[in-house]
Amino acid sequence: MSLAAIARAANIAPRTLWSAMHTPRLWLQGSTGHAILGVTPQPSLPAGFVHSVGATRRIRALVAIGYSLSGIARALNKWVQPVLDLAWAKRPTVTEDTHQLVADLYERLSDNPGTSVRARNTARRNGWVPPVAWDDNIDDPDAEPYEVGPAPDALVDDVAIDCALAGEQVHLSPLEEHHAVHVGHDRGMSITRISIRLGMSRDKVCRLAGTPLPGIYELVA
Repeated sequence: MSLAAIARAANIAPRTLWSAMHTPRLWLQGSTGHAILGVTPQPSLPAGFVHSVGATRRIRALVAIGYSLSGIARALNKWVQPVLDLAWAKRPTVTEDTHQLVADLYERLSDNPGTSVRARNTARRNGWVPPVAWDDNIDDPDAEPYEVGPAPDALVDDVAIDCALAGEQVHLSPLEEHHAVHVGHDRGMSITRISIRLGMSRDKVCRLAGTPLPGIYELVA
């Protein structure tokens, strides 16, 4: 580890660490010595690489607000597999260029929810949090996301949606109808089939399919 990295990990000034190394002395202030001894050695990263935690969290956050991994890959001009590996935390490091590409995309999209219900469901099942759960600490491996609660009027029952799309007679709220249309579309169902299954006109299905979903919401298990 570099002196700067050790100083950051010990939460002391770099000049304090430099002085401890280069000034002849038989003792150190207790708090300084304990801070230095408490640092866990970390292997140095190859030149041009950074830890992947920030990129992983950003990709997961975009999935949580409705962007599919394949869509994120296209926006990054990357193959899907490397993006999948990052999302599932299979890569401990990433190039600085890729990290910056992900950070730039996150900056552009984090305030503009996507439309993929499937992506939101994936994030919900895996505990991936939306951008609002992170602050400037998103690149800090030790940081924890803030708790994000749902808006009281923004609850969507995915079980009811699945039942409705299977042709069962269930009551859907207007918000659930909107999501059901998008779920059906994501599953490759035709406008006519969605219309029949949900018991609504083709015009309404077309209108809902062409209307972006609202922002962050919570799915009821």
